[in-house]
Amino acid sequence: MLGGVMLRSIKILPAFFTLLLLLLWPPIGLAQVVMNEVMYAPAANEPEWVELFNAGTDAVNLAGWQLHDATAARPPLPTFLLPPKTFVVVTADTAALRQARPGRYRMLLVKLPTFNNTDDDVILRNDLNIVADSFHYQAAWGGGNGVSLERISPNNNPTLAESWGDCKAASGATPGLKNSLAALDLNLAVESVVVEGTTVAARIRNTGTLAAGGTATLFYLPGGGGKESLATLPFGLIPPGQASAVKLEWSRGITEAGEEGEVQIEVDGDEQTDDNQAKFIIRVPPLDTGLIINEVMNDPKVIGITTTAEYVEVFNPLDRTVDMAGWRLYDATAKPMATLPNTPQPVPPGAYVVIASDTTIYQAFPQVDSAKVIVIGKQSFSLNVDADQVVLRNSRGVTIDSLHYWSDWWGPDVNGTQGVSLERVSPTGGANQRENWSGSVSLTGGTPGEVNSRSLSATAPDGLLSAIPETISPDGDNRDDFTLLAYQLPMAASRIVLQVYDRLGRPVVRLLNNVPSPAKSEVLWNGMGEDRLPVPQGMYVVRLEAYDASGGTVATAQATVVVARKM
Repeated sequence: MLGGVMLRSIKILPAFFTLLLLLLWPPIGLAQVVMNEVMYAPAANEPEWVELFNAGTDAVNLAGWQLHDATAARPPLPTFLLPPKTFVVVTADTAALRQARPGRYRMLLVKLPTFNNTDDDVILRNDLNIVADSFHYQAAWGGGNGVSLERISPNNNPTLAESWGDCKAASGATPGLKNSLAALDLNLAVESVVVEGTTVAARIRNTGTLAAGGTATLFYLPGGGGKESLATLPFGLIPPGQASAVKLEWSRGITEAGEEGEVQIEVDGDEQTDDNQAKFIIRVPPLDTGLIINEVMNDPKVIGITTTAEYVEVFNPLDRTVDMAGWRLYDATAKPMATLPNTPQPVPPGAYVVIASDTTIYQAFPQVDSAKVIVIGKQSFSLNVDADQVVLRNSRGVTIDSLHYWSDWWGPDVNGTQGVSLERVSPTGGANQRENWSGSVSLTGGTPGEVNSRSLSATAPDGLLSAIPETISPDGDNRDDFTLLAYQLPMAASRIVLQVYDRLGRPVVRLLNNVPSPAKSEVLWNGMGEDRLPVPQGMYVVRLEAYDASGGTVATAQATVVVARKM
């Protein structure tokens, strides 16, 4: 900036003197006064103003300096000693500014020119009439309507649009304070809390520019606004941009309903404390959860004069057996349409259970294994064709999985709904994601007790990531509306970050954010960005990062996905 301006201001001198001045000129850090924030389009009761910041290491006397726009008027600044690393706000009406924006900050009364709301020059000259800082802003850079234009860093190039932006503070401006867009020097944040048994692992990330450490405290929140300290542990310096895990032990009783806790960190000089804590629920893991609704036959085929059975298929994706004694199925009426007996066989890992309304299921599907079928009798088993809800609850009335389907979920590539089941495409996909369901393409019209005809089977080598399919067209027609991202890691358990980037390396959406994961798993991406809107056509990169308990990287992988649109 100052060095660059000096080159422009002395370009008429002989080359020898130019080089000599450059060699003798003191480092820019000794006296670097820059324009840090501009209010060029304030509210009706607020005057225009410009904030100056001394980014150098020496105090600077602003006497004789000039702050002006593209016009010929160049009002001088009065005598004022600006200490290093401090701000001063220049305005034509200090009383009005103090009333509009109360606070303790330095001000200089100077008859500033009127800045344009669309674009204008802002120029700062020192007492030698040399340009110390200048830029030409445009409304598209940010600011306007009572919001200031903030410089992201005093060291960046002020002539570039990416060096500026809208003030993010609730008040719309930060006169005399660090800009809301500026990076914090000291800031640690509790990024996430993961509970494993009685161990509470808090992941602490350094979002500041300086290394920092502190202490982490585990609190029990019994209710009524109080809290009880259970454990405190110091943690060492965390470098900028990195994270570290702190493990604390829970020492209170745990119930299946759950107890509320909180992890809070204390860091000397932390500039942002609203991210220094995170609450969580610790509970005894129930043993009768985790099953999913995998297939629904709501419009069964008619054989002769017999309307065959409706059924709901349940799948166990867990690595343990689950007892379904006394479970119930509900529809949208909130009345139980099927109650399982108290003596069904427990459901092994990877197994299916078909809950059928009657024995005519064997007429429609003679291949179905009767050992996987529970015939409950008609009871009130009657699902609507156009739309309905299926809710699976355990014997304690806790909802395990639920589905609200619509007739258009079957998709255009099947001939209606009669005799065609609605199949879940991926067990890991959401139960109420339309793109995760489609009509069966089995020749028999359904796959009760078997792998779904629409099921995406994905395998990935150790440490790698695969996308199936690699090209998607998320247009809601139930064909290639999402991709199944499958990975397999070289360790039994880890913490996963899964991020989608565009071809320029810009983040699009974070699918998993530091969540615990087994060695092998799958995740769906439906072609939506962080704003839940479809992403533009093009190629995208999915990047996987896996971390161990200490926060160290154990595996990285990436895959490409092409988002297309049908013509």
